[in-house]
Amino acid sequence: MKAKELKQWNEAFPVGTLVLAYPGGRDFPPTFTKIRSAAFLMSSGVAIAAVEQCSSGIGLDFIDRSTEPPAAHEQMMRRQLAEKVIKFSSNLICETVKRHLDTWGQLKDRSMIEAALERGQTEEEVMRRLQVDAADSVVAVLQTKSAQASAVVAQLQQHREGGQQHG
Repeated sequence: MKAKELKQWNEAFPVGTLVLAYPGGRDFPPTFTKIRSAAFLMSSGVAIAAVEQCSSGIGLDFIDRSTEPPAAHEQMMRRQLAEKVIKFSSNLICETVKRHLDTWGQLKDRSMIEAALERGQTEEEVMRRLQVDAADSVVAVLQTKSAQASAVVAQLQQHREGGQQHG
C-alpha cells in the first residue's frame, strides 16, 4: 500500500469510526467495534489499524465500515458480550457439574457407602450428602464467576462513560 492510499484510508476511516472487524479472518463472524488508531504500515509492508476490543492491529482488508447507527452498534456490542458470557458460563457450569458428578460417582462406590452404613448412616443419607456437597461446590464456583462478570461489566460501564465524555 502506498502512502497516498494509506492517507485516503485514514481519511475515510478516522479514529472513532464504527466498523466491522474480522480479527480471525473473513471466515469468522465480525466484531462490531471502533477504529482506535490511524492506519499505518508495518515493517513487513502490511497496513493495519488498531480497533477497540482487539489487542493487536487488524489488516485493512479485514475492516469494513459499519452501516449500523450508533444505538444499533451499542446494542450489537452488548449482545456480543452477552453471548460470550453465556458461552463461558455454560461451558464452566458443564465442566463443573461433570467434575462433581464424576467425583460423586467415585464416592458412590459400594465400599464408601458400606463404611458410611457402618457409621449408622443410610445409603439415602450418604447420597443426599454427596448431592448437597456437589451442589454447594457448583454454587461457590458460580458465585466467584458472577463476581468476576460483575467486575467486567463495571469496567465496560467505565469504558462506555469515558467514551461518551470524549465523544
